[in-house]
Amino acid sequence: MEGSRDYAYYKEHAQDVKLEDITSSVRNKNIMQKLRDGNSDFKDSLYILDEPMEDDDCEFIVQQSDDLGWLGYFVGENKRLGGLFIKCYLPPGTSFIEGICRNRSIESLHIDCDVGDYLSLGSMLGNNSNLNSLQVGYSIGNAHDFAVALGQRSYLKDLNFENLDLLDDLSDEEMSGIAQALSAQPQLEDIRLESIGLEGNGWAALSTTFMAWGRNSKLKKLDLSLNNIDDEGLQSLLRGIANCRNLVELNLSGNSQITVAGLRALSGFFQSKSCRLESLNLASMGVDDERAIVLATG
Repeated sequence: MEGSRDYAYYKEHAQDVKLEDITSSVRNKNIMQKLRDGNSDFKDSLYILDEPMEDDDCEFIVQQSDDLGWLGYFVGENKRLGGLFIKCYLPPGTSFIEGICRNRSIESLHIDCDVGDYLSLGSMLGNNSNLNSLQVGYSIGNAHDFAVALGQRSYLKDLNFENLDLLDDLSDEEMSGIAQALSAQPQLEDIRLESIGLEGNGWAALSTTFMAWGRNSKLKKLDLSLNNIDDEGLQSLLRGIANCRNLVELNLSGNSQITVAGLRALSGFFQSKSCRLESLNLASMGVDDERAIVLATG
């Protein structure tokens, strides 16, 4: 049990705590020790999981007797860890997230669970200058706090919402808030929003974000595949995308609701001076000869 511990407690007892008393297995104990000792084994990634993925020595499999407060502390203090993948249940009140947010070496963070403490996560985004990649692949519990976290200026270059079905869990207003929060991230170069369930107002909010970036936009790749974007949504998005002067790759595949009207708007974007596209993916959108002509000629 973690009890009421703060950072000062963990720091005071870090070298004396018996790792076998706070872990459920020899592997988990060894991982804790390597983190505490700054072992170079974690130059790449650490996986914190409910169930094994590849039965690898870098997989910390969480059981009831594992103390996540200590794990978070040792992750936070480690100066070699390059990647962190989290897919486990985090009990309410755990100080795990608060602990890992002190880390300054992690370059890639993959979250596949409800972390709960998104406000602390926001401080990690703002304070870790090495953290350039964030992937979120789970339903978001507190949309407001998540938006606040994304609204912190960060060093992120890659943002990936992987099959994050926002529509099932969040209101249209909450989804729009998350899209608007990205206005603080004009340095992003690669955004992947595949199959996330945004609707009309969400796409309009994302378009507004792109417009707010203006000439500060560094966006090069945008993946909006499998999102049921319709003509109105595409037309709205294009008004914002036109401000992304560095965009060279756009993926709209699987958005089969887009008709000739939407493609005509896309054609107009092609012919604009702001378009720098080198790659466009329109797979599984029913682009026949007629629609191809519309794309080519407007």
